[in-house]
Amino acid sequence: MIPWRPLSFGLNGSALYFARYMFLRLLPMPLVRHGVGRCIAFFATLTGGKREAPLASPAVNEVVNRIKSSGFSALPPVLTASQAAEVRAFLAEQPAYDGKREFFVTSGPCDALRASYPVATILKCPHLLRAINSPEALSIAEAYLGCKPTIAALGLNWSFPQPGREADVQQFHRDSEAWRLLNMFIYLTDVDDEAGPHRYVLGSHRTMGRVRLTPYSESQVNDRFGKSSTHNILGPEGTTFIEDGWGIHEANPPISKRRLILAVMYSLGPIPIYDYERVKVAETHDYDKYVNRLLFA
Repeated sequence: MIPWRPLSFGLNGSALYFARYMFLRLLPMPLVRHGVGRCIAFFATLTGGKREAPLASPAVNEVVNRIKSSGFSALPPVLTASQAAEVRAFLAEQPAYDGKREFFVTSGPCDALRASYPVATILKCPHLLRAINSPEALSIAEAYLGCKPTIAALGLNWSFPQPGREADVQQFHRDSEAWRLLNMFIYLTDVDDEAGPHRYVLGSHRTMGRVRLTPYSESQVNDRFGKSSTHNILGPEGTTFIEDGWGIHEANPPISKRRLILAVMYSLGPIPIYDYERVKVAETHDYDKYVNRLLFA
């Protein structure tokens, strides 16, 4: 995953980055955020983020319309079951990190709640770089954001069943670090109710957020949007979906099964709070340099 930029007041200027982030956070009104996003998208088209032509097929436009309406859409799988198995086999020999220690998931500590892999591991993993650069996903992001997207965040995370414990992302929240963003998720293990399915509150992307990043309780979500608005995403390995990250969502804590998920954020440009470290990747000519400029050295 891409780490947060450390906050300091030295010559590296990270305090300025956090000031930009806090200014963004202080405007939780979706119409304002979309308006600023449209302005940024316009300037992005002048600096390399020019739209491709043709922009989108009817199938892509249908997905974009679903996201505009409900904030969420399922996508055709971008990885097969055999490719997902190859990903897991590769990761079995790569150390993961839970915030305190490195370990191999196949023989790791039994008390870990979540574990993630560094960007260098993700980009070297078979099939994943091609998956996050799938033409369909990039076309959807371009049509929704209004300019060629930037891959601004990337994560490959295990969640482990730990009764009575949950991480921050395992509570209802909004992604507030960008003016406009889309998140695409790919399940790399089978996910049922026991494996901690992702949950999205349909229509919540059009509603006012909070200045403080306090999570939403289940009762608050049900009172405001209705219990039927919460959509649980279940499916086999390879299940793929995309959502407006401003909408309220959570990763439900696993009950008895572990879950592996790939998450990629498409945004208008770099996000101030992330500390980007570009990685040397073979055959980068296969992928759009603008889209991947924060990933490739």
